[in-house]
Amino acid sequence: MKKFLFVIYLFLSLYGIAQSKSPTSISQIVGQLEQKFNVAITYDADVNVTLASQIARRVLSQPSIDRALSILTRKIGWEYKKLRNDYYVLTNPNLTPSQPGQQISGGIAQQKRLITGQVFDNEGNPLPGAVVKEKGTNNAVITDLAGKFSIEVAPNATALVVSFIGYKTKEVSLEPGKDFYEVYMEVENVELDAVVVSGVAGETPRKKLTITVNHLGADDVNQAPSSSASTILEGKIPGVVVSQASGEPGTGASIRMRGAISMLGRNAPLVIIDGIMVQTSLADINVDDIESVEVVKGAAASALYGSRAAGGVIVITTKRGKEIKDNYLVTVRNEVGNTSLVKYVELATHHPYVLADDWQDYSYTKYAGVVYDDNGWPISGSRILNDSAYADQPYARVLNHQKLFFQKGIYYTNYASVASTAKTTNLFLSFENHHNQGIIFNTKGFTRRNFRFNADTHLGKY
Repeated sequence: MKKFLFVIYLFLSLYGIAQSKSPTSISQIVGQLEQKFNVAITYDADVNVTLASQIARRVLSQPSIDRALSILTRKIGWEYKKLRNDYYVLTNPNLTPSQPGQQISGGIAQQKRLITGQVFDNEGNPLPGAVVKEKGTNNAVITDLAGKFSIEVAPNATALVVSFIGYKTKEVSLEPGKDFYEVYMEVENVELDAVVVSGVAGETPRKKLTITVNHLGADDVNQAPSSSASTILEGKIPGVVVSQASGEPGTGASIRMRGAISMLGRNAPLVIIDGIMVQTSLADINVDDIESVEVVKGAAASALYGSRAAGGVIVITTKRGKEIKDNYLVTVRNEVGNTSLVKYVELATHHPYVLADDWQDYSYTKYAGVVYDDNGWPISGSRILNDSAYADQPYARVLNHQKLFFQKGIYYTNYASVASTAKTTNLFLSFENHHNQGIIFNTKGFTRRNFRFNADTHLGKY
């Protein structure tokens, strides 16, 4: 009988029915509600409210977050408001009119200044749940359902910082003698509204895409200038491996997306420049002319562009004469530098053979037991290993052939572009002169000269 009762108690404990395991504080209840329904709930963390175990289990057993919060707020005498499908605010309506907000943390023990106000969104509607914080401290409050707040700040406080999810953080300067402030928040534009180039319908808003597209803008491309477009994806796009098999200047790099997909077929990605599929190497493309790069990987690439895109797709959009604040824009870039071998292979400077007594009188290493001609070439005999067999005998001459074979190579890039915009016509003209001497002697290196011109004209009234 005792074993049977123990099994029943263990079963109840595992399923959270035993009262000792039920959460009783509001912080525990809110935490489990956020985890269960995948929402965010804002409330005064300093308020210590406890509930009976039966009420807590009843709240947590509700099938929806709205029913759970309705029961919770009714039991503790609070109110809740749904700001979004995944964001709720709990407030205490019993606060006095002089303190419409809820104090989250206090400041130092001295006479403080009471600041009140109201927070609105960009359309002038009250914004509940916004965080109002004294700048430079942890003293903060949250606004109530009417967007009002009240916060005690230090006498030397200079500003308040107001923040809310989806809005730009705003700093409000405190003026002497003014204790009430109205704060209007601005909506923060997130990347979901960005436009990317896809194979479905040209430029498509990111939030409407059903596939993953990695985007590199002009700032990302020029953040670390590269001599060719074949290396601009290195370290910037997850899942893309860029390797250069040869150190010869001008050679293209091998690009693989998520590894090799075929043992005999094509593994390289499909390259599209301004909507045209090209077979040229990315090493021939001038980086300064690139406006943006989009990368599509996996099965989505094949779905958009067919079997030729089994290795992924790289969509390059070049610069054009548009979206210029002034009538024209001139860009000039000059770069010069040198390349050299980072490290030479260490050479042996000693040997384990016995030297001749007069070895220091010759420009070559003269061994004991070997007969040489007048030019230093051995005629007969053989070298004798010393007693210790240690390589502690120096060579008369050590010649590092690496320094003769490898040299310091100069490289330079000269680039100039002119972009112009008018009412109906946009023009873009650019020229690049690039040369890389390389580090191997008696080679011509690599020279590339790119000239590019495009014009966009709108015909008709529209």
